[in-house]
Amino acid sequence: MTTLPPSESASNRAARRIVGRDSAVRRGIEQRFATRRARRRLVIAWSAVLVLGTVLTLAGRLQDALGPAFVIDGIGVKLVTDPLPQFLVAGALGWVLRTAVRRVADLPDEDIDERQIALRDRTYLLAYRILATAVGWLLLAAWIVADASATRIVSASVADWIMSDALFVIIPLLAFLPSAVLAWYAPDEVDDGS
Repeated sequence: MTTLPPSESASNRAARRIVGRDSAVRRGIEQRFATRRARRRLVIAWSAVLVLGTVLTLAGRLQDALGPAFVIDGIGVKLVTDPLPQFLVAGALGWVLRTAVRRVADLPDEDIDERQIALRDRTYLLAYRILATAVGWLLLAAWIVADASATRIVSASVADWIMSDALFVIIPLLAFLPSAVLAWYAPDEVDDGS
C-alpha cells in the first residue's frame, strides 16, 4: 500500500485528478481541431448557431407581437423565442474554439515564433474590426427601432428584443470572435516530433 505524505489532503488529491482530466480534455480538443479544415467547420457551426438563433428569436418576438405565423390544424405554431439555448450552445462551441487555438492565443510572445505572433496580432485586429462593425449596426438598428417604437410604428416587444435579447448575441461575439478568426486563418498544426 502506498502511503501519501502527511501534508497532502484528500481535497488536494481530488484537485490534482480534476486538473489532470481537464488537461486531457484540452489536449483532445487541440488534437481534434489541429487541421484548418476542422477548425473552419467549428467556426461555421458557431456562426450558424449565432445567426440562426438570432433569426429565430427575432421571428418569435415578431410572432408574439403579430400572432401565430403558422397555423396547422387550427393550432398556432410558436417559434422559439428564448435566446438562452442559443446562448448556451454558442458558449459551449466558443469554449471549444478558444481551447482549439489556446496555444497561439495564450502563450506569451517569448514562447511562440514571429510567424505565430504576426498571425495572432493580425487576426485579433480583424476580429475587433468585425466586432466594431457588428456593434455599430446593432446600435443603429436599436436607435431606429427605439424611434419607431416611440412613434408606435413598431411594437414594444420588438423594441425590447433589440434592447435586451441582442446581448445574447453581443456577449458571445465579445468573448469568442477573436478565437474564431484565429481558428479560421491559422494554418494546420505541424507535429514537431516532441
